[in-house]
Amino acid sequence: MSLRDRVHFGAYGSGLGHVARSSLVAQALASDAECYFTSWGEGLEFLNNAGLPCAEVPPVDVEWGEAGRMAFKRTLRRFPYAYVNFARQTMLEREIMLRMRPKLVLSDSRLSSVMAAWLSGIPSVLVINQLRISLPPVAGGLKFPIERVSAELLALAWDRSRIILAPDLPPPYTLSEQQLWNVKVAAGKLKYVGFMIRAKEVSAEARRATRSKFASRKKLVFALISGPRNSRSGLLHLVRKVLPIIGGDVSLVVSFGDPTGDPRPQFLEGLTLFEWCPIKDELMAASDLVIARGGHTTIAEVMMRGSPGLFIPIPYHGEQWGNATKAERLGFARALNPLTVTPRQAAEAVCELLEDGSYESRAAEVQKAALESDGVANTVGVLRGYL
Repeated sequence: MSLRDRVHFGAYGSGLGHVARSSLVAQALASDAECYFTSWGEGLEFLNNAGLPCAEVPPVDVEWGEAGRMAFKRTLRRFPYAYVNFARQTMLEREIMLRMRPKLVLSDSRLSSVMAAWLSGIPSVLVINQLRISLPPVAGGLKFPIERVSAELLALAWDRSRIILAPDLPPPYTLSEQQLWNVKVAAGKLKYVGFMIRAKEVSAEARRATRSKFASRKKLVFALISGPRNSRSGLLHLVRKVLPIIGGDVSLVVSFGDPTGDPRPQFLEGLTLFEWCPIKDELMAASDLVIARGGHTTIAEVMMRGSPGLFIPIPYHGEQWGNATKAERLGFARALNPLTVTPRQAAEAVCELLEDGSYESRAAEVQKAALESDGVANTVGVLRGYL
């Protein structure tokens, strides 16, 4: 294998989950091939900050409304614009591939990368945890028929890839089962590789030091706010209202998830706030409870840390609602409807999760299953087979 071999990574740019896991694969593959990326938005910022070469492509994303809600109707109305950007993405991706001549393409949830590779005669590997576009529960009785038909149509395009890697656990622990199962066209190519996360090892001494600094003799709750920039403020507003209801027995630390933010802690209104948290792993390992949205990578991180979770998805975000409710069925978490949740309901859920020991014991069982597979190493093994 020559170091001149190149791998083209097309990573979805909204939020940080896709680029975070793809960058881990690229770094692990760096000794075998030259890796470069295409992305947009926060994904582009993250990759640039990580020193990974990345070309910008037009965004294809949902629309956002007030209080960080996904604007479902506006997204549907603007579908023609998204289609135009998808076409622009595909053409630009193909231009880059023809210029760079990669030996392999890895697409993380990017249909344009798969199609551009197919049109260019280059083999592609698809990493995805959402074969089915999950509509929000408010879609009513048409939700499942629309999802089923759209999933099979989309799968005809996803099927242009050589193999489909699910960065998830096999049944019964599959976190994104709602988005992966029962898609007939793609079923024969689907392979579970495990969570594509490199969880930093946190020593018992580091956990004790973190608890001592932020919680002392109190319960430590860590609110890990992630996802697209426009979606974060709503959850921050909610957790700030929860703290006075819980009382003084809980110490709350919040990470706002802004990669360009201040890494120094700010102390305000009884909580500790990081715009960007440099000790996220230590806080997750030391916490008695993690509050988060319903992103796949975020919930996977909670599972790998063995912490109980309280998940409040982005409003109208069908995929996150599916992830959160599966986490609740696995027994280590609670999922709250973001459209109806009140601060008091969230506070009651926090107290239940902290006081009921069954959540903690179930979290330990789920952690054991999550740590059995190394998603990054398994993915790199698949890529090396094509190189």
